[in-house]
Amino acid sequence: MLNVNSFEMHENYSTQTTANDVAILKVDPIDFNAISNTAPACLATADYAMTGQDCTVVGFGATSFGGQQPDNYLLQEVSVPTFDGNTCVADQNVLVEMTDPNNQVCAGQAGKDSCQGDSGGPLYCQQKGRQVLTGVVSYGTNCGQDGYPVVYAKVSSYADWIAARSGC
Repeated sequence: MLNVNSFEMHENYSTQTTANDVAILKVDPIDFNAISNTAPACLATADYAMTGQDCTVVGFGATSFGGQQPDNYLLQEVSVPTFDGNTCVADQNVLVEMTDPNNQVCAGQAGKDSCQGDSGGPLYCQQKGRQVLTGVVSYGTNCGQDGYPVVYAKVSSYADWIAARSGC
């Protein structure tokens, strides 16, 4: 169990558009050696190209549209294709509305997606053998349905904001 010491939401977060849908939670120090399969997150930088790359989203949410969270509350993960926000907007087969495409990415395909209860969770990709945090689950509709990828806050767009508040 992690103890959250402080929480800071982006000062320009909009409930109407979900623009700037990021926050920082500061927790007690973590001994990554004591917890298997854990490591500090590497953050995506502005030059990180993700379109077409398969990345991984994890969460405790529902595993299907309209479904319930799993009874066992086990962390789920799925590999999903990713696209930058402008690619999603230009693709006429994508039916989800992007509200801030320069600062968002979309990911998912029929049967493979994040879903209700996964909001705030990570989307990470492999880069040079390391896992890089590239997105934060923001919103979506009809998860796991064809044409409705989930929208993620694009981590590289917030690198300066994160650095200024996290001390990294």
